[in-house]
Parts: sequence; structure tokens; C-alpha cells
Amino acid sequence: MHRGHLAWILLIIALGAFAGGCASRYGTDQAAETPGTSPKIQLAVLPFHSVSEARGSGMIVSDVLTNQLYALGNSAVMPPEQVVARLADRESEAISPREAGALLGAPYILTGRVTEYTYKAGVGETPVIGVTARLIEASSGAVVWSATRTATGGGNWFQEDSLSRLTLVLCKDLAGSLNSFLENHLLPARAASAAPQYPGSGMSGQR
Repeated sequence: MHRGHLAWILLIIALGAFAGGCASRYGTDQAAETPGTSPKIQLAVLPFHSVSEARGSGMIVSDVLTNQLYALGNSAVMPPEQVVARLADRESEAISPREAGALLGAPYILTGRVTEYTYKAGVGETPVIGVTARLIEASSGAVVWSATRTATGGGNWFQEDSLSRLTLVLCKDLAGSLNSFLENHLLPARAASAAPQYPGSGMSGQR
């Protein structure tokens, strides 16, 4: 075998091993909230409404987005399990912002839709995600921030994106956009609202 061919084979093997090692490592960590800090606003992320064929995709996206917002630390985000428990069997799409704020004790509500969440067939299976999101002041129903994102996975000989990884990338981008908005627009920490505050919710008002 010629040395040139052997060198190419060794290079391909090395690149394959490197790509394979990197493919399984992707994620984020959230540090515990520092005592005494004063988050800028308090909000609750409602389960996103899915109009895609993938059942449960709305809950997946809203849960990942909640974690990303918590990691950035510019807002006090209600835990997803508390949101689900207080909404009970109510569909988030059927609840007005004011009613959601009253049920959750949150002055700001983050709602959204998952418009696409699937693998598209082609040369391989390509993950595709489409999401819209809106931050709403519960008391007035005013939309104070909105965003739309679509993402399509990529790949090469050694590595392809997965739907879960693409979800994380898209939610990280959405959370970063909202975080940047909050840094540059000083919203009231508690918008005027008749929403009650619930003990132990992690959403108690600032004095």
C-alpha cells in the first residue's frame, strides 16, 4: 500500500474518532440561585401549544426553554411542574393572559407554539423545528416581546444533529434573545395585576 493512501486512511480514522467523541457531549448547566439576588421580572412559561404532528413537543420545548432562562438568571421563572399543577387540565391556548396570571401568580406569561417538530426524509433524516414565542404582561394582555425561530439540523460523514440537540440549540437562542431584551428594557419587576401570590411558588413579590 502506498504511503499516501495509508496517510489518508489514518486521517479519516482519526477524524471519525474525534467526531464520535464530540457527538455525545452537548448540554448546559444551571447554577443554584444566589441568595439575596433580585431578579428583574417574575414570569411563568406556559406549556407551548403544538400544531406539529409530534405529540408532547410543546411541553418539551417549553421545559427546555424554561431551563435556559433559569440559567441566564435575568428572571425568576416558575418551575414547570408548578405551572402544570396550577393549570390542571386547562389548555394553555384557551386561557387569557390575565386568567393565567391569576392562576399562576405571575405578572408576566411566556407563551408559544411549536409549528414544526419532525425529521424530514432525504439523504438522511434531517431534524426540523419551528417555534414562536411571546412574553405577555398578564394584567393588560400586552405583548412586550416576541420571536420566531426555525432550525434545520446539519451533519457530515461522521456526525448528524438530533432533534433533541436541535431543540436545545434553538431554545438557547430564544432564551438569549429574551435575556438581551430584558437587559435593555427595564420592565417593572411586578406588573400591576390582580394576580395572587402563592406561598412556596418561588414567585413571591419584591418589597
